[in-house]
Amino acid sequence: MTPTDAHHEPQHPVAKARVTALAYLGAAVLVWTLLMAGALWWNLRHVRGTASELALMAARTSLEKDVLYRMWATEHGGVYAPITEKTPPNPYLSGIPERDITTPSGRQLTLVNPAYMTRQVHKLGRELYAYKGHITSLNPIRPQNAADAWETSALRAFERGSKEASAIVPLEGEPHLRLMRPLLTVKGCLRCHAQQGYKIGDIRGGVSVSVPMRDFDAAVAPHVRLEVRAHVGIWLLGAGVIAIAGWQLRRRRRERDEHLASIRREREFTEQLIQTANVTFVQLDMHGAVVRINAAAEQLTGYRESEVVGRNWFDLLVPRARYPEVWEEFDRLTVHRALPRTFENPIVTKSGEERFVAWQNGVLREKAGVVGTISFGVDVTERRRLQEQLRQAQKIEAVGQLAGGVAHDFNNILASMMMHLSLLQESPTLDDAIRAELAEMEGYTNRAAILTRQLLMFSRRSLLEIRPTDLNQVVTDVLKMLGRLLGEHVTIDATRAAALPQIDADASMLEQVLVNLAVNARDAMPSGGRLTLVTQAITFDEEQAAQPPRRPGRFVVLTVTDSGTGMDKGTLERVFEPFFTTKAPGVGTGLGLATVHGIVAQHGGWIEVDSQLGRGTTFRVYLPESTGCAAPAPESASATVPGGTETILVVEDEAGVRSLLVRLLRRLGYTVLEASNGREALSVWQGGSVSVDLLLTDMVMPGRMTGLELADAMRARVPGLKVIITSGYSGELAAQGAPASAGVIFLPKPYQSSQLGLVVRECLDQR
Repeated sequence: MTPTDAHHEPQHPVAKARVTALAYLGAAVLVWTLLMAGALWWNLRHVRGTASELALMAARTSLEKDVLYRMWATEHGGVYAPITEKTPPNPYLSGIPERDITTPSGRQLTLVNPAYMTRQVHKLGRELYAYKGHITSLNPIRPQNAADAWETSALRAFERGSKEASAIVPLEGEPHLRLMRPLLTVKGCLRCHAQQGYKIGDIRGGVSVSVPMRDFDAAVAPHVRLEVRAHVGIWLLGAGVIAIAGWQLRRRRRERDEHLASIRREREFTEQLIQTANVTFVQLDMHGAVVRINAAAEQLTGYRESEVVGRNWFDLLVPRARYPEVWEEFDRLTVHRALPRTFENPIVTKSGEERFVAWQNGVLREKAGVVGTISFGVDVTERRRLQEQLRQAQKIEAVGQLAGGVAHDFNNILASMMMHLSLLQESPTLDDAIRAELAEMEGYTNRAAILTRQLLMFSRRSLLEIRPTDLNQVVTDVLKMLGRLLGEHVTIDATRAAALPQIDADASMLEQVLVNLAVNARDAMPSGGRLTLVTQAITFDEEQAAQPPRRPGRFVVLTVTDSGTGMDKGTLERVFEPFFTTKAPGVGTGLGLATVHGIVAQHGGWIEVDSQLGRGTTFRVYLPESTGCAAPAPESASATVPGGTETILVVEDEAGVRSLLVRLLRRLGYTVLEASNGREALSVWQGGSVSVDLLLTDMVMPGRMTGLELADAMRARVPGLKVIITSGYSGELAAQGAPASAGVIFLPKPYQSSQLGLVVRECLDQR
């Protein structure tokens, strides 16, 4: 984060709420202050108005007194007063003959007209009370009576009809209440002012008084201070109440914000869980419309949330015609307001892929009732596939157990038949017709032996001869016969990778795999086509091997592709199932691909199949690269059947088979001892007068001792004893591992007499 980002980072909700609360508190205090200031101003205005009213009353009283004095003097034409320094003769009355008179007693008197008397009274009021009286006119005789600005304005108002003018104005540096009333011309006024042109009733001027406000302001000052103190006290009380209320509001707001923040954190945590959880989350309303989905649901379905919100989940992902049983559950939801807590159903993704999802459901309720559902789903497609594989494996296991159960007895019968046929065919007295019949019988027994071997191979109960093997060589060897096997209507292309790693395998078994796949491809191309064989090396890492049965490591791959009819989904799911075939009755056994599957699994590999109807099929056989631990290939045996003079102990529980073995071995020159089980064999061996050079024993016999256990017991006494173990069912031997020590050979049943002689000689000649 850059410093700029940090500067512009949004405030935390709690901090933001704190700032907002302080702003509200400041605003409340400001409003309260303004209210109290307004109230104080109003009350002080009222108090000061009282002072103004008192001053106005005093001014009116003084002015009315002056007016009354003047009216009286005017009615009498003035009065005479002794001439003194304070009352000298009025120079503006010099035109009046009787201005100055002498009384009989000799006193000197002068005429004091109303204006002169008023001026004298005003002068006395100024000296005693600081009241400033003034007679003024817009047309004065005396210059001193000229009107100032305020008086001029008042006189103009009188001319417009006003009866009185008053105002508090500064005068001589301090506020005064000035009061003025008009002077009307009466008869007595014409004596002095007739020459100015006034008539009775004219406004000749005005008389005013100016009262200083200081005494009145001083009188109301205690009330002003009281008002200020009272309002300050009330303001402080109100501010305290606001502060307490603000603190309470802030505390409650903080608690609410913390609660909301807690809810928000829980929602964010829940949202984070929903979005990061590796499970599908879907919320639907009561009509099945999508309210929301999470990222896992987007990944599963292939749809973005914006593409599905408001659309019906079932219409979009679960087509009714394809999945009617799922719609039955949805109908239960819409009709009965109920949904199974758990159920599993398929969906069709945006790409058209079918996936199976296991749901855990819940119903959303509000006061009005059920409003929708929430569901958490897990993709169980792979689990179902593995379950199907397990079911298939269990089916194969069951058939394998059946095959193993009958293989021992069946192969013993076949072994007896094959050895009898060998003895009969060696008779010099047979004619050609009988010899031909015996050869045909031998073919049938060989087919029966191959069928039994296939059963054991697909059930993984056959014993493999594992050796380092070149898959390219196996393909080359099989190609020599595929042309004749498949026919001219099938074109074969083979691509073999250079420097292909070796694998540990039974080459004959791999040939069986390739032949079975090729024959299966031929049958899928009845009108001809192309068969492509490819070998290559591949390495899987952990990520590539995430889906079973793949696993990390280096592998050699054999790819077999045909251009045939292909398979539908149902056939593809059962392709390796034993006895399952799409061919007509009598055409196939249904064991070909099952055998392939068993052989590949026994080699530690697996098969992957891709197929589409009308577009052919591809089988990919994966086999692990050689570890270098397999046994080398044996030298080829001679075509002749050599004999010998060694002593052989034959142990076989089937009397007929045992009798044939004894006869065949004795014809080859060997000394033969026989026994029917392990305990009898030990008794014969320990009680005999000759030493035993070779133990030829069946694997499974009556009693508690197997062929391997008998061999171990005898080799414990004679370490160099040579051993051949035979069995019609190699399941137990395969489970324990093929005998790896020198002088021990496994001979599977059924076998021909020539094969028996060669193996016996080979074993005796080992060092």
